[in-house]
Amino acid sequence: MPTRLNDRSTALLLMLLATLALSSMHAIIRYLGDEVHPFIILFLRNLFGMIAISPLLLRAGIGSLKTPDMPWFLLRAIISVLAMATWFYALTLAPLVEATALSFTAALFASLAAVVFLRERIRARRVTAMLCGFAGVLIVLQPGEREVSVAMLLVLFSSVCWGLSVVLAKRLTARNSPTTVVAWMTILLTVASIPFAVSAWHPLTLAHWLWMGLGGMLATLGHLCMTQALKMTDTTAVMSIDFTRLIWTTLFGVLIFGDPVRPSTYLGAIVIFGSGLYIIYRESQLKDTGT
Repeated sequence: MPTRLNDRSTALLLMLLATLALSSMHAIIRYLGDEVHPFIILFLRNLFGMIAISPLLLRAGIGSLKTPDMPWFLLRAIISVLAMATWFYALTLAPLVEATALSFTAALFASLAAVVFLRERIRARRVTAMLCGFAGVLIVLQPGEREVSVAMLLVLFSSVCWGLSVVLAKRLTARNSPTTVVAWMTILLTVASIPFAVSAWHPLTLAHWLWMGLGGMLATLGHLCMTQALKMTDTTAVMSIDFTRLIWTTLFGVLIFGDPVRPSTYLGAIVIFGSGLYIIYRESQLKDTGT
């Protein structure tokens, strides 16, 4: 029991570090957004990610790239690069806190996509949780009270794409090793983001390259910490820490960028996040009971 408690505590600390690293990376994107086109940031983020993951691929060997599911990898890469492109673009336009609040809808869209594409059974509790989550979206957006910005619509579109990407990941991990999935996605995302970068390329300063290098390292650190945390304890416990992204982005948004603080944003975020977390919890419970 002490070992399990230690593993759980370590996992939660790793997830906390992951949220800080990813939120810091998002702040860098927002900071660079005034000088560097988000499509260039998209490409460099993936390029630095591929460089960071290359030692793992070299250790696993070229044989780890063999897969019977290349069409599904290609589809996921297309969806994921659209998710990243719209998310990065939105970060240069929207307050960090509002973008983060709406990004929690990815779990809701993933649950909906699983019902449609994986034919998962849908129960009344999941439907209720999803409806509550989408009500939280309305609380954040406040349509009728203020104009719904293009940036917020981009965040929602990005969340839809991330939800689809999660469902495809479930399919791919059923027949491929984690190394195969990570390696191919990193390679394909880098290649897929090249046309975006070419269409918007402009000269970069040394400072830009250094900031992007830092952003790439933070993103890799965040995903590695999150992956390790998910391996060490249950998903519900780990994802409960994901809400701290709202705390980090509030600090960055207010202190660095002077973003406005709207109570409705936090209320909506709590509703959206709570709904998504409940769905994750219910799915884990049903999986454990075999129903």
